[in-house]
Amino acid sequence: MDEGLIPMMLVTANVGSIFEDPNNLLKLWVKEFLLTVKRFQPKFLALHCQEVGGQNYEESMRHVEDFVRTLMASEELMAYDQVRVFLDEDFTCTEKFTALGNLYFIHNSLKNVQIWDFHDHTFIPFVGKEVHSGNIEKVPTKEKDKFPQDFFPECKWSRKGFMRTRWCVNGTVFDLINIHLFHDASNFISMETFPSSYSQNRQRALEQTLKRFHSDDYDKVPFIMFGDFNFRLDTKAVIQKLTERVTPIHIKNSKNGEVVKMLYRDPVNENRVVLTLEKKVFDLENHEETFLKNNGKWLREFDKEMEAFQDRLFEFDITFPPSYPFREDMQGATSYMRTRCPSWCDRVLLNRSALALIHNPVGDDKRSPVMYQLIGTNVSMGDHKPVLLWFQLKPSPGRNLLKTVPVDDDVEFLREKLMVIRRAQSNPPLSHRHFPTKNITCRSTSFTGEGFKSLEIIERTEETTKLFSELRGNWEKKSTNSSLSRQSSRLRSHHSSSSEEWYFDTTTYETVLKPFSETPPNVSLRDVESNQDTPLTKNEPCIPSSPDTPLTGHNLTNGKSESRMQNLPVGSLEQNQLGEQTKEQTDWEPSCTESHRKLCPDLCVLL
Repeated sequence: MDEGLIPMMLVTANVGSIFEDPNNLLKLWVKEFLLTVKRFQPKFLALHCQEVGGQNYEESMRHVEDFVRTLMASEELMAYDQVRVFLDEDFTCTEKFTALGNLYFIHNSLKNVQIWDFHDHTFIPFVGKEVHSGNIEKVPTKEKDKFPQDFFPECKWSRKGFMRTRWCVNGTVFDLINIHLFHDASNFISMETFPSSYSQNRQRALEQTLKRFHSDDYDKVPFIMFGDFNFRLDTKAVIQKLTERVTPIHIKNSKNGEVVKMLYRDPVNENRVVLTLEKKVFDLENHEETFLKNNGKWLREFDKEMEAFQDRLFEFDITFPPSYPFREDMQGATSYMRTRCPSWCDRVLLNRSALALIHNPVGDDKRSPVMYQLIGTNVSMGDHKPVLLWFQLKPSPGRNLLKTVPVDDDVEFLREKLMVIRRAQSNPPLSHRHFPTKNITCRSTSFTGEGFKSLEIIERTEETTKLFSELRGNWEKKSTNSSLSRQSSRLRSHHSSSSEEWYFDTTTYETVLKPFSETPPNVSLRDVESNQDTPLTKNEPCIPSSPDTPLTGHNLTNGKSESRMQNLPVGSLEQNQLGEQTKEQTDWEPSCTESHRKLCPDLCVLL
């Protein structure tokens, strides 16, 4: 393994059924999980559980404590001396209860780990072992929410929601999100159309969750979302594939005329039933052979629920059989229950910026491939087989203020979402999007709320890559010689990957990327050496022709983007007020080509 890479193992597990059989199934589950940890030997281990306490949680919740105690006391996890456990167990609080459990185990060889405090808006050292259970609403190092009641199918209140934590590991910042979406309640409704009403509810809940993370007051960082998404196949298309040239027989309720059973009989042999469907019955002839063959590869074309999010979320190739619904008894290791069409409910999804944090994600050599697979393929693990993602996290150099943090929207995202960066009165080394009103301590350095400045995200495209590449390189050279940069680099560092967008720290840069709307920009910039003010007017060329003059914007020559800048030391810029200007009011250089015209009205980089 390359030096500096951090082995990580992320596991999602719907554990509801194992608490129904604590003497057998629960013990078998724990044993197989610990064997998997021993085999992969991660330095950072995250376990996201759904349905903690089982279906009968009022009676089974007492087994959860034994479950956690067994894991923490195990020989396999003895070297993991930094632990956080978050268990939402308060089933008496109906409007908040999600039955989610987030468990994190950090190996003693991994030292530089911090966890985010969502109340005080700062990272705090991750040390010792803490278990938060029962009612955890006031625990500040997690964010948890339950989906609104109107999201629940059939208006039934259920244990569905998300729980998020934020981490800084060796300077690399990312979110880990546990999520549980809605299930399918009736096979008849699932097969009516695609997307079914259940699928639409899941899509709406996931969409709301993504928008929430996109618009909240916290910095936008890479995230990995792993949980029980309850994604189902296109059931109608699967049934058509399985029952070609077969006409179903409908059996109705004699009282209300509703269909209660559908039988698909062999047209040649009427005594042979190919498929039996009921509200909670999906019984196919040669059930296991059909769905487990080649790890269910033939079903992948019907796995469509991710398509609505494929521009924002990424998933590694699935090469394992559907994770649900396996039999819940000791003999059900390789047998599905005849209740639902098997599907990949349990997933690990990443936004595009998180993908950039993973070493060798495409397996371009034989070293350290990413592992995405089931746990307990030949062991009874309950109705859901746990799913793991193992990878190696790239280290952060901890120097650059200019960090690559891709988002997954197009240029319209820049025009719609980015705000003018306003410089605050003081000049501390740390930037936050929020403006706290009290002193915040990050490591040993204390800053007041007045000193924090907004942190903006700029998407990296082919055009903006050219515009900003020189800016990044010049600042990196300067930061090496800057004592302020050395002192505060860890505090400012978000992560180290290079991908699709950038973080800009306004302590060092005054950066604007937004639609101009009302008045021309009036920006005063100070050249460090000449000590002269250089106002920018709307008719001024975007980039000076000489590399010795300050960068005031951008222009394009012969269809190519060029940038010029000066090596400005950290903290040398004066306070600037950025105005606004409409696209129609701007006279742009005629050399701007059509391919870049979509960016020109909205791009102005000021140093």
